[in-house]
Amino acid sequence: MGSFKKHEAGSSTKDLKKPQQPLPREDTPLIGKPAPLSSQTKTFANVFIAIVGAGVLGLPYAFKRTGWLMGSLMIISVSALTFHCMMLLVHTRRKLESSEHGFTKINSFGDLGFVVCGSIGRGIVDVLIILSQAGFCISYLMFIANTLVYFFRTSTILGMSAKGFYIWSCLPFQLGLNSIATLTHLAPLSIFADVVDLAATAVVMVDEVVISLKQMPEVAAFGNLSVFFYGIGVAVYAFEGIGMVLPLEAEMEKKEKFGGILGLSVTFIALMYVGFGVLGYFAFGSETKDIITANLGAGFVSVLVQLGLCINLFFTFPLMMHPVYEIVERRFKGGEYCLWLRWLLVFLVSLVAMSVPNFADFLSLVGSSVCCGLGFVLPALFHLLVFKEEMGWKGWFLDVGIVVVGVVFGVSGTWYSVELSINHELVSAFVYQRSFIIIGLFDFITLRSIISHQESDSRHYDEDRLRKKSKEGENKNSDGFSLLRILHQSPPPPQEQSVVQSTMTPPALHFLIFAALLLLSKTRAATDSSQTEYTLTNPKLPPPNTLSTSKKYEGSSDLVNLRYHMGPVLSSSPINIYLVWYGRWPNYQKLLIKDFILSISPAAAAAKPSVSDWWRTVSLYTDQTGANVSRTVLIAGEHSDHLYSHGKSLTRLSVQQVIGTAVESAPFPVDHKNGIFLILTADDVTMQDYCRAVCGFHYFTFPSMVGYTMPYAWIGNSAKQCPEVCSYPFAVPGYMAGGGPAALKPPNGDVGVDGMISVIAHELAELSTNPLVNAWYAGEDPTAPTEIGDLCEGLYGTGGGGGYIGQVMRDNKGRTFNMNGRRGRRFMVQWVWSPVLKACAGPNALD
Repeated sequence: MGSFKKHEAGSSTKDLKKPQQPLPREDTPLIGKPAPLSSQTKTFANVFIAIVGAGVLGLPYAFKRTGWLMGSLMIISVSALTFHCMMLLVHTRRKLESSEHGFTKINSFGDLGFVVCGSIGRGIVDVLIILSQAGFCISYLMFIANTLVYFFRTSTILGMSAKGFYIWSCLPFQLGLNSIATLTHLAPLSIFADVVDLAATAVVMVDEVVISLKQMPEVAAFGNLSVFFYGIGVAVYAFEGIGMVLPLEAEMEKKEKFGGILGLSVTFIALMYVGFGVLGYFAFGSETKDIITANLGAGFVSVLVQLGLCINLFFTFPLMMHPVYEIVERRFKGGEYCLWLRWLLVFLVSLVAMSVPNFADFLSLVGSSVCCGLGFVLPALFHLLVFKEEMGWKGWFLDVGIVVVGVVFGVSGTWYSVELSINHELVSAFVYQRSFIIIGLFDFITLRSIISHQESDSRHYDEDRLRKKSKEGENKNSDGFSLLRILHQSPPPPQEQSVVQSTMTPPALHFLIFAALLLLSKTRAATDSSQTEYTLTNPKLPPPNTLSTSKKYEGSSDLVNLRYHMGPVLSSSPINIYLVWYGRWPNYQKLLIKDFILSISPAAAAAKPSVSDWWRTVSLYTDQTGANVSRTVLIAGEHSDHLYSHGKSLTRLSVQQVIGTAVESAPFPVDHKNGIFLILTADDVTMQDYCRAVCGFHYFTFPSMVGYTMPYAWIGNSAKQCPEVCSYPFAVPGYMAGGGPAALKPPNGDVGVDGMISVIAHELAELSTNPLVNAWYAGEDPTAPTEIGDLCEGLYGTGGGGGYIGQVMRDNKGRTFNMNGRRGRRFMVQWVWSPVLKACAGPNALD
């Protein structure tokens, strides 16, 4: 089902105080008695309802990440693969219910898993359903909290984040709703959910068409490889509804036409997804929010739609959690109602929702980590085990291929989704590889404990309960739940009693999965190491935490009078950076700059010497209380002004007008107490004194123009205006041609942006140590201070000075750099003045 879906198993519960009634299953109807068999039209509608949810509102943001063409191809490809895997489940069930095997009704995914693989099959399906259902509920709380933050435009409430406040405010009400043993009275809200979803989709699509015709923003067709896996996760999540396939097919009147109806439904949904995602991205471009309704402004219709979604999702939460309660209570409480266990699960879901930073990124994470297993791996594996004696090599190849693709997509998509979600942290290849070893061991131990638990519970199971009974008994249970009730009233049989025996024992199966994960991690580690390979002019590097007082640290002098003037430094952690992209910025340039900024934090693992090591020198500066400059930075928000709202010729004063426009845009909540603005102008924007006196500058905003005082820095892209001035040494002045040093190759192949990154580093270091122009600087004039970056202008390595940048590194392609960043990036960044050494210092200094 879609991102916000009716729960996989689609069920409610019966009154637990009436033990004489058969316990409900995952596919017990929500309202009243079992409905009569469905027509083709009703089946089409049921498939649509099972798959499409309010999470479609996150698709335009996913298309922004992947590019409109790549996103469209992903949606279409995943829809085709999803349909194929859904039909694999149907064929497998029909095979097992045939006279050859003699099983009665198999109505749920878990039942099929048990019949095919015994206890381990049911255990795996149960675990994945728990994770997927809980993931949907986490998405609900995130949507509600983000919407309320957008409405009330506040970043903190009662000393905590507004998002966290709204999530915890929902907790007591959710504890009450989830305490209800019988959820039948809440079932009508499922219909309300579908109406609101369709209404929201229609409203947004109409608005998108109107806006796209007016604005025509710049859009990209393709993203890079990492975004590919991210997009796959979102697409898989959007089509997650495989748990409802077997119940829907069982309830259809003309079952022979189910495949055609299912294919028609999936095709229609895929086309709707593509249209919605493309229109949303084309309407807002790089401004597209993770929940597209946030782009609609504060109009009455937009507010009505969003509030309706919030109310709907709030009351749908307990319905979605019910399959989780059913499985957990069955395993730990013998199927008995347990209030404290439900409350604990609600608390854990709320805790995770508060910790997840981005709605759409979380959809990709759940889609990759859980839905790939449910939607691809298990259907193909079950089909392979049942039909292994009848299939030719093509069938084997297809099923095994789907299993492998599902595992690869799941692991890679999970990795990249985590990397994008926690955007200030990157786990190195070393940690990545060992993490999967731990995960593999944990998975093995957990599943073996589940198997042991189930096998011990099934000692007295009567195998004949699974076999077809007399025709009279079958007619008595014609509602399709005979097997379900039998399985609920008695413990499941041991694994060895399943009719279809697997030639692959559980340890062997785990070993193959573990081997696939290990192989993938090895490949990733090899790729990372090949990308960071380089040579040194002098390979002798000191330990990162030792800095010599040698005169090789150019600029060292006891005569430099850098003093502290009692003002604040940026000591609050993290330093929240609000990016303002002014003009047209290609996505690859944005990613490069953001990778540098996010490499500053210690959590951003990188090879030595690293950007984080460079920032360690900046963090040595303190204020009058002894608080150091924070070592952690975070990109807390972004705003793109691709329409040049203040023209292409700016002044120092008009920069504050650009900031004011960004602040007024919705939503751009700014923490003005612990944040800074970073205004980056495109290569076709001119600036007062640019290229003649400055390549960048920093100051603070005026309350009369922005509404409050907040430090900011401006840096421009010099690629078309003065690369020889602001991107030196990647470009050199004409008078030096033939007689001076040759231009060096930029580390990332972009003269303008690679040069710009060094200026960004320069300004961030000075802004952090002198944010209000009254902290750390040399000289007596605070309007023209000499700061920690100015003292080391043009120095990038040991021995630098007099126009020579110093000893730096080159990779095997001749590209020059002096430090490493996240995701294998390399940068050339100037050194800064150390208050301890009283000299310019950098992480690449040589003894």
